[in-house]
Amino acid sequence: MVRLAHHEPNQHITVRPGLVEGLVRCLLKKSIRLRLLGCYVRNVKNAVLITAVFGFPQIVAAVETHCTKNETIVFSCRTGSKIVSVCASKTIASGSGYLQYRFGPKKKPELIYPENQLPSAKTNIQADTLTFAGGGGAYLRFKREEYGYVIYTAIGRGWGEKAGVVVERNNASQVNLPCKKPVVSELGPDFFEQAGILKDTLGFDIP
Repeated sequence: MVRLAHHEPNQHITVRPGLVEGLVRCLLKKSIRLRLLGCYVRNVKNAVLITAVFGFPQIVAAVETHCTKNETIVFSCRTGSKIVSVCASKTIASGSGYLQYRFGPKKKPELIYPENQLPSAKTNIQADTLTFAGGGGAYLRFKREEYGYVIYTAIGRGWGEKAGVVVERNNASQVNLPCKKPVVSELGPDFFEQAGILKDTLGFDIP
């Protein structure tokens, strides 16, 4: 048995190593989608457990987002005074639907890219997954002229979970804006394949 710190101060929970390893395998196989469904849980008790372990409660209604109720929240979190969101049409494929990066104060995004709601096949959006000791990650890169906006989620042994957005210029990192919890993320191979997003050719290192 191992003890892991809860996301609330001075509270701990006891977790079976096998459960944690199983969750990591599921993350790598499916997506970094810290959701209380599918292979993650089988009952309410496990739902509470996994929320405590990973610290990303999947109560979508509580997460601030630029996405509308008629869209899918692919990713969303607060990075301070600003909110970063990736929003998609309810149905999406390589030749239909859309995917947009939105960043700025609540209800007043300063940047929406692409400006037009275009299928991923007609945009400069790429994605990939990452694997490393004790975990894995996924990221989505929006290219806009010399700028890049890389949205990422990851979990790893020794440092736990990370999520946020890195702003690049000429393929070099300029600033990293880490998420404040809670975080919603659908990033992973299942979504990338469904949306027809091209595999990233530049690579990315989790900050």
